[in-house]
Amino acid sequence: MAKSSDAISISEIYLAVKNTEVLGKKNNNPNPACTVGREINEHLNTLFSETDQMVLNFLGNKSLKEFTDQFK
Repeated sequence: MAKSSDAISISEIYLAVKNTEVLGKKNNNPNPACTVGREINEHLNTLFSETDQMVLNFLGNKSLKEFTDQFK
């Protein structure tokens, strides 16, 4: 890491290592004839985006140093 632990936010780490949606996966084969299926991925995208924003807001400006200092 090129920065000190007090200059790295937990939200930066979250964004760097996140590899899945917090709430799960999108439906890869929704049924277009189904009322829910034809719109599910659009609504999941919105839900996932809103959830990510809430996680980032919660993590806020908490630094890696603040987190690791809990273990001393």
